[in-house]
Amino acid sequence: MFLHTGRFVKQMKEAWKDHYLDIGNIHDGLLISSGFWVVWIENRHVSNEIKAAVMLLSGTLPKPDEMFRVEKDKADPQYRIVDDLLYQYISRGDLYSKLIITPVLLTENHDIRMIQGPNRQIYGINQEFLDMIDPGEVDFDAGESTPTGPCFGRDINSGIYWYNDFGIVMILPIKTKKTEIPAVLSLLEFKEDGSIGKGYLRDAVGEVLGEYDATETALDDDTGGDGSSKNGQPDGVPETDDAEGAE
Repeated sequence: MFLHTGRFVKQMKEAWKDHYLDIGNIHDGLLISSGFWVVWIENRHVSNEIKAAVMLLSGTLPKPDEMFRVEKDKADPQYRIVDDLLYQYISRGDLYSKLIITPVLLTENHDIRMIQGPNRQIYGINQEFLDMIDPGEVDFDAGESTPTGPCFGRDINSGIYWYNDFGIVMILPIKTKKTEIPAVLSLLEFKEDGSIGKGYLRDAVGEVLGEYDATETALDDDTGGDGSSKNGQPDGVPETDDAEGAE
């Protein structure tokens, strides 16, 4: 599948150590979730390396329609009821809007990759989670197809997705503390290869300059065009009193 196994297993272990890891067998597929990302792989395509990692962290593999939570500080798996939200995560039905990964990377507590959505809106995604996705791991010989994504459904805050006929990866977006950067980036239009659409940039700059020129023209009309007021006197300089002639 289009997962880098080593990076994925690393994230599994970090989730187990730092908070929790949910593992289940749902819809004939292995579901693994940290709460920040969800991975679902059809059972027949789950690699031995991933099965071994699940066994290492939980001591067992989930049975059909079974789900449990494992944590470092709890020796035994805690069995859970599979909720509708998890079914929603592995549904491909409502995924349609394409997102664009930009070349902009911010460094905070985590490296945050900026992603552009519809209407040039900017979102962040944890770069380490993004690195789990590796199209180079697609098994074309086994009939696996190139994954679709990144994309989202009705609400991008519900998750950013990649998927194909073998499985699904969902990653929740995160916010950056540097709020001015998404605001600036939203003025640009990125292409699918991450480059900036120069035609759009030129038109946007022209529009801004046009508004600036219009403002300047309005100021000139009000001041007489040379910095003076309409009566011809420079702004801020009082008029002379005709009753007081110069000697």
